[in-house]
Amino acid sequence: MMKRKLFILLAFLCVLSAPAMAQDSEKQAVCMDQVVSTNPKDAAMAERLRSAIVSYLTSLGRVTLVDAKTLGTLPEAANERVKALGQKGFAYVLGASLDNVTYATENNIAAMLSYTVRLTNARTGEVAYSRSFQKSDHAGNAEEAMQKVIEDVNKDITSFANDVFPAIGTVKAIDKMDKNEVATEVYVNLGSDQGIAVGNQLDVYQRMYIGGEPVWNKVTELKVIRLVGGNMSLCKCTAGGRKIKPAMDSEQLLRVINHGAQTRFWND
Repeated sequence: MMKRKLFILLAFLCVLSAPAMAQDSEKQAVCMDQVVSTNPKDAAMAERLRSAIVSYLTSLGRVTLVDAKTLGTLPEAANERVKALGQKGFAYVLGASLDNVTYATENNIAAMLSYTVRLTNARTGEVAYSRSFQKSDHAGNAEEAMQKVIEDVNKDITSFANDVFPAIGTVKAIDKMDKNEVATEVYVNLGSDQGIAVGNQLDVYQRMYIGGEPVWNKVTELKVIRLVGGNMSLCKCTAGGRKIKPAMDSEQLLRVINHGAQTRFWND
């Protein structure tokens, strides 16, 4: 009797955990590797920058970020490290270089940080994306100024993620139409859990087939006007809207992507 109760309890727990596991598996796994400093004296700052990148990118909830430090001993050479991580099943390796750290004293302290983020294809070893950033700020002392700079890295990482790790959803329902049955407001299944905020711009694509090959055609632009929940937003159609109702009536997929996302990172 006790064994039977234990079996039922375990089965129940499995059912509860299954949706969460399925949801996590939909996120792409990316390995966070080193942030290398060009100046050895800036090693501590490089680690501080690395922690900020991990924190901000994780908070967006778009990828499953795995720390390379948790994967045991890896080769020192960059190309060999990427190869080893590719063998562990990662499609991409994220790394960065801390290019410059400077302080300047005028009326108060100015801190400046320059760095470059690189996303490497772990299967080919080629750099799939590279982008450099420069941040500066002022405060009453050097540490306060640099802390403000580090906090502002959040904007860079959000912009980077919008390029290569876009929020991807679908149009779920039409909320309002004009007298010509052109959609003016719609609900999409993207929200704060995917780093979406009020005022964000989104693009809507419709899947079409040309010569038997699937292509994505941009049909509408949206602006987020209200967050309904962690996974839902109400959006205003700022351009187009006439194709939304016919597509939904015929049960065609309308994919929603954050504005500016590079096509090669989501066009599958």
